[in-house]
Amino acid sequence: MPAWLTPAALLMIYVLSVIVAVELLAVRVSLFADDNRWKQKLAVALRIGGRPSRIDPLIPWGHVIGRTDGFREAWRETKWVEERIRQDAAADQAEQQRLAENTGVEGTDAEGQQLDRREFQETRDLLRQLAFNQMGHYNKNGRYGKGPAATFDHFARQHGLPMPAGIALHVTADGQGWYAERQTITGHWFAIGANAGTPDQWLYDGDGPPTSFPCEEEWDQWAPDSNSPNWD
Repeated sequence: MPAWLTPAALLMIYVLSVIVAVELLAVRVSLFADDNRWKQKLAVALRIGGRPSRIDPLIPWGHVIGRTDGFREAWRETKWVEERIRQDAAADQAEQQRLAENTGVEGTDAEGQQLDRREFQETRDLLRQLAFNQMGHYNKNGRYGKGPAATFDHFARQHGLPMPAGIALHVTADGQGWYAERQTITGHWFAIGANAGTPDQWLYDGDGPPTSFPCEEEWDQWAPDSNSPNWD
């Protein structure tokens, strides 16, 4: 085999990988871009400097780049997206370090949040997903539903939580109020629910489970406050 064939083949593979990566992003971009989306594709291709590894993180942000108008705006938006990705990665790394350092540590920080926050993010995400499903159920049926435990475990598995999920769901007799609660591995409790038709959302977290359906005395409506400081 000629000596030049190997580097030529590697170069061809590299070029093809760049093209494939850009096209994957282009599929996402094309959902939101106009007929001149080739300008957005060109801006991204030049911005990444021919490095396919920089394309993959951009794919979930294709809708942002696709809404840009022309080459220059797509270039600026791609730069912003890359910076946002770096910031999110740094924040995630800092959170993982914080989780490791505070494992088993009791007490709260200056903002009243628990120091040991294991399973906090996963539990909040799971409960929010259940709330979204309950909203859809109410809009379709005029009442909140009692989902099967298997559904809870399926959602929990998606969020990396152990099985069984440990979710307790409570629905009023008339189906007009509900809440779901879960205790994390740290012993801390989270809950989410509603006491009226959609849209409505109440948040709770504490050392024990809530003692009532959503109410002002024990819950916070819409945004975290004194009754749900660890939802932030």
